[in-house]
Amino acid sequence: MKRMMLLCATLLIAGVAFVNAQQVVDENLCGLWQYVEEREAPDGTIQYIGKPIFKSINRDNTYFAMVCVTIDVTGSEKEKPYSVTETYITQRGEIEVKAGGNYLEYIGEHYTNPGLTNTITSLKYEFKDAQKNIMYIEYLTANNNDTWFGETWRKVQPFGSK
Repeated sequence: MKRMMLLCATLLIAGVAFVNAQQVVDENLCGLWQYVEEREAPDGTIQYIGKPIFKSINRDNTYFAMVCVTIDVTGSEKEKPYSVTETYITQRGEIEVKAGGNYLEYIGEHYTNPGLTNTITSLKYEFKDAQKNIMYIEYLTANNNDTWFGETWRKVQPFGSK
């Protein structure tokens, strides 16, 4: 009986350790991020201009990226021309956070560049503000291991927050 209880306790502890190992190390990475372009304002401050590209990093180590595309529709004889916005997932996969501001993206599917499906991208990240709402990343792609690319992302905030 004691052996059975010891075995159950060991399995429980191992299971908890496994689940904890699967969690994202840096909670600040979790959330919805928007790709932004940095521009200098006339007063010298930096402004972040949002682009229609988003990345969701989830607590279960999964992520997906999506893009919003505006399509102009000519309309019928009775309608005026109008536009619609369509949203598409461009890639999905899992991340593995490493020490020192690094993580790996395991790209499960890349819909706009199928050559990147089932590849690994190494990323470096750094938060640019005290609130950790602006993140700068550099990455090496699986197809180009000698050139680092840089991007700036802003965490999407609830409406009305500052």
